[in-house]
Amino acid sequence: MKIVFNEEEHRYFIDGIEVPSVTQILKIIQKPYGTEYDMQRGRAVHRAIELYEKGILDETTLSPEVEKYLEQYLQFKKDAKIKKFKAVEKKVGSKELMYAGTIDALTEDTIYDWKCSKEMSPLAPLQLVAYDFCISKGNGFLNHVVVLLQPDGYKIRRLNPTLDLLQVWFNIVHVYHWCRKEGIYAD
Repeated sequence: MKIVFNEEEHRYFIDGIEVPSVTQILKIIQKPYGTEYDMQRGRAVHRAIELYEKGILDETTLSPEVEKYLEQYLQFKKDAKIKKFKAVEKKVGSKELMYAGTIDALTEDTIYDWKCSKEMSPLAPLQLVAYDFCISKGNGFLNHVVVLLQPDGYKIRRLNPTLDLLQVWFNIVHVYHWCRKEGIYAD
């Protein structure tokens, strides 16, 4: 299975077929969490973390605001004793359920998600179980950790993935695809 992500248009393709993102699917039950500014800042922080992890970040290009978030990310990583991730900004997808997404960071046993907010979106557990299914195909779960980054600190939320939560995700995906097919929902 080949997953391609068009970053400019934020579109995913599995084996040449366009599929919705996890975020797009979740929009049928809740609008994005935060303002447009919050989302832009979040994208900038994610990009800074990705470039840092790839060893190609030019820190002189960071805004003072993004720099503070990156400092807290580095503090989290130090406190958690994480030396290196198995993958950062890893594209994953499910050909069976026709969706894709991007995992912020992955170790052998944990999916990490960075949020630049004081509180976690109530949909974060669904987002992570969706990514986990792409990796495990329902054969057990990895650990799920949301790191809430702030300019002056961070908080960790360890989530508890369950089969019930995975079933809820399956149902949401099926409702999303049915709504698209019937013309009820358009992104």
